[in-house]
Amino acid sequence: MIPLDKNYGFAVAANAGIKQVKTKYVTLLNNDTEVTPGWLEAMLYELAQRPRLGLVGATTDNISSCQQVEKAKSRAGGENYFDVPSGNVAYFCVTLRMAAIEEVGYLDPEFFNGGEDDDMNDRLRAAGWGTGVTMLSFVYHVHLATRGKLPEFQEHSRRNCERLAAKREARREKNER
Repeated sequence: MIPLDKNYGFAVAANAGIKQVKTKYVTLLNNDTEVTPGWLEAMLYELAQRPRLGLVGATTDNISSCQQVEKAKSRAGGENYFDVPSGNVAYFCVTLRMAAIEEVGYLDPEFFNGGEDDDMNDRLRAAGWGTGVTMLSFVYHVHLATRGKLPEFQEHSRRNCERLAAKREARREKNER
């Protein structure tokens, strides 16, 4: 455990932990989750099979992204894994390759509990790293259990959306040059 003197948000806390890692992979797991048997092994397997996979996420019961189990089943089409070439792999439970993080950098600490995962997914893909989801990893998730209780949640959410939009626009303009 790495104590911080106040709530700096998910990106700062996750980065503090990531900087301690001395392995090939790092797993980020929210405090409002409950894992099931084999959840981590399934993610590590996919990363080992795909050298350019920057991250792999689990499926869950409670989220709006492609990782929601019914959406994921449809997208996977009976396979155990599917690529997510655009959109968000949410970081409620994700395993990242350290080489990918070393290449694109840590989570942007300017995001406060939202948007940092979208931004990191964008940066990984821009650098040629894949993002995906394994159907063999399922984690129960109480979506927004922590950040939804923050009194300033709406303001943080607004700022996060603005920051993400600005970063995406800057990347788009850079790519057009």
